[in-house]
Amino acid sequence: MPRGDDPPDARSLRPLAARWWPVVVYPSALLAASLVVAARSADERHRILLAASTNLDNLADRPLRVLVASAFLAEGDAVAWALLAGLGLAGVVVAAGPWRAVLVGAVAQVLGTAVSEGSLGLRIANGLEPASQRTILDVGPSFVVVGVLVTTVLAGTRWCWRLAALTGFALLAPSLFDGLLAGDVAALGHVTAIVVGLVAGGLLLVQRSARGASAHRLTLPNRRG
Repeated sequence: MPRGDDPPDARSLRPLAARWWPVVVYPSALLAASLVVAARSADERHRILLAASTNLDNLADRPLRVLVASAFLAEGDAVAWALLAGLGLAGVVVAAGPWRAVLVGAVAQVLGTAVSEGSLGLRIANGLEPASQRTILDVGPSFVVVGVLVTTVLAGTRWCWRLAALTGFALLAPSLFDGLLAGDVAALGHVTAIVVGLVAGGLLLVQRSARGASAHRLTLPNRRG
């Protein structure tokens, strides 16, 4: 309940902030962190990115830290990534609320990393990749962005949200699957993030359909009366 001494403008903005904060916070933090790192010298930039990389060695030592840090650092095109992240998150926020939007992005990041790096670990264990691959540079928001964009394409509440998300995904698509057949880490992660988006979108559609059916049943007695 708003406090009596709050200015009217503050009271009107509070519900907007409570609903839309992921759309502002994540893209802004992604853009700011990426630009700060990009402004460093080449050696320092490489050191920072490598420390945030979700490679096998870092995941073994500090999994939570690198899973979070990696999602906030784009090696290039930081503005484009921030805009696409905002678009995908906004579509999920409209469809399901802010916390579910965050959940979709987080699950896409975690599962995308687990599948891609897990497959690399298996290939190293079987002698198909050199042990040096345990320390590869693997950062970026693409798993998060792909997950929320696909969710919006499938479960957006209006055609404009779906079309905008589909356009964003189409812009990314040519670079998402490079090296997939060869087991490329990023490509495997992108496929996983797409699956996460499809599952999340499907669950939202089922839930929306169930709510619609429930509302329809509740109106029937009133109509009969």
